[in-house]
Amino acid sequence: MLDQSFVVIVNHLLGHTPGASERLATQAGRTATIRASGFSANFVVLEKGVLQAPPVQEPAGTQDQAQVSDVVISLSADSLLAAVRDPDFLMRGARIEGDAHFAEVLGGVLRSLNWDIAEDLSKVFGDTAAERVVAIGKSALANQKALHSRMQQNAVEYLVHEQGVLISRPVLDQFSKAVSEVRDDLARLEKRLQKLI
Repeated sequence: MLDQSFVVIVNHLLGHTPGASERLATQAGRTATIRASGFSANFVVLEKGVLQAPPVQEPAGTQDQAQVSDVVISLSADSLLAAVRDPDFLMRGARIEGDAHFAEVLGGVLRSLNWDIAEDLSKVFGDTAAERVVAIGKSALANQKALHSRMQQNAVEYLVHEQGVLISRPVLDQFSKAVSEVRDDLARLEKRLQKLI
């Protein structure tokens, strides 16, 4: 069930990402397993550059699909959350077992997947409404990021200026410069003392 859901989602996103299916087609016939915090998806790459879930096996002949996969990619929960903001982070914390080249191609394709939300929404609500919904969503996201940034700046200013818990960057830079000057002066003094001895 999870295999089929994963395959449907990825195949849909492959349709929104130019060139992704072509890159994936170079690995036709290869099998993979992706594991992430209790979730596991098995699939095979088809000649068209899309994924297909493996056939469902009867319980009597049950065999762990990961054992027969060309590559097994295990992702941490942290990498999945970070990938929402930065897709390049997806494979950084991955543990790879099996064919490294296939894993590299697969990881590159997964990182490049794009979702054209407006196109999907337009099929339900029409073009104009879909564009408005996407614009409102982008505006809300931008406002949330700006609010988060302002709150972070205010918290830092409070901890630096009001509470004195943190040191501001200019003060830290000045202190570092003073320490370097004292170190250099001490080194010169040691050299003078060695000459006198």
